[in-house]
Amino acid sequence: MSFKLSPTMASDELEAKQSCERSCAVPDNEPPSGPPLATIGLLADVQYADKPDRVIGGMTRYYRLALSKLRCAVTSLNLQPLSAVIHLGDIIDGNASDPSTLSD
Repeated sequence: MSFKLSPTMASDELEAKQSCERSCAVPDNEPPSGPPLATIGLLADVQYADKPDRVIGGMTRYYRLALSKLRCAVTSLNLQPLSAVIHLGDIIDGNASDPSTLSD
């Protein structure tokens, strides 16, 4: 069994492709000059917990080192002219059961 494109279908597909290429094309003009509108720092989910290291999916989580790594990251981010910093997570490991983890 074989299918043939009708001339109309082929024409419609070509027109759609050309329209997409026009709308997605990068303009030939120069990039904007001057300072950026905003600069943002991003931090991944820290995963701090007061519990022993654990291997998950072949990778070791160093829970107790998370706060010192976070301090280092914040120090580095503070040296940058950032408009904002966003933390992408909930700070503590979701399975933290030790009350001292929550108090830190």
